[in-house]
Amino acid sequence: MPGVSMDKQERGSHRWFLVKICFMLLLCLGDLGLNSSVEFDDFTKGDTSTNAKNILVLVFGLQLVLQISTFLTLFLMMGDTYLFRVGLLGVLAKQFTGVLLLHPFYIGYTMALGGYRVAELHKEGFEMNQLWELPYFVPLSVCHKIVAAIYYVANLRSTIKLGSPLYYNKDAWVEIFYDANRDTSRVEQSRAVSSMVIQQKHLIFRRPAEKGGLRDPQQRRNNKNKNKNKNKNKNKNKNKNKNKNKNKNKNKNKNKNKNKNKNKN
Repeated sequence: MPGVSMDKQERGSHRWFLVKICFMLLLCLGDLGLNSSVEFDDFTKGDTSTNAKNILVLVFGLQLVLQISTFLTLFLMMGDTYLFRVGLLGVLAKQFTGVLLLHPFYIGYTMALGGYRVAELHKEGFEMNQLWELPYFVPLSVCHKIVAAIYYVANLRSTIKLGSPLYYNKDAWVEIFYDANRDTSRVEQSRAVSSMVIQQKHLIFRRPAEKGGLRDPQQRRNNKNKNKNKNKNKNKNKNKNKNKNKNKNKNKNKNKNKNKNKNKN
């Protein structure tokens, strides 16, 4: 019985995932259709009344709704992953950085271009064909369509990527994090050992002189010179003492000889 329940659960999640894929595809197709029509089709058909112009605003708003719905669908698909459920949103975001950054950029670009288009079309006597005579509209529109193509591909690739069982398997991610932590711990240990060695070397040169260390290389040279001078002075004193002893011995010998001569006489 447990095996049967697991099979049912997997089938249900697989069907739900297919539904979200189809919905994502429909949203992308809807946005593609609006991108290919809002700048070319005359929805008002020559009608310049206020109600006719409001249709352009509604179409523009519909396109924004489709794009926001696409982002929400992707977010819901990411919400089913193991990383999202355990709160590892940073790790999950790194896996889909490109598409997550592309969504706000594309929505903002669509709002700017659509607002520019609607503002021009609301002018009196302005027709749809005159859009292409505007100085900045053509390059903005071409760049928008290029970004839109990248946007569709990124969404479909991310949707297929989220279909991988890896993002829903707890054991796989536990093993990945265990291996990553083990590697990082080894690196951190080696860094700690190297930093300890550097600190010990630093302490040897920076330890106060009264504790047996040296402050810096210049201080060490000065101490060497002092020791040399001390040794020289010691040698001089030794030589002086030797000379004094020699002189004393000579004087003693002279006195002895004098005494001998006196005794003989």
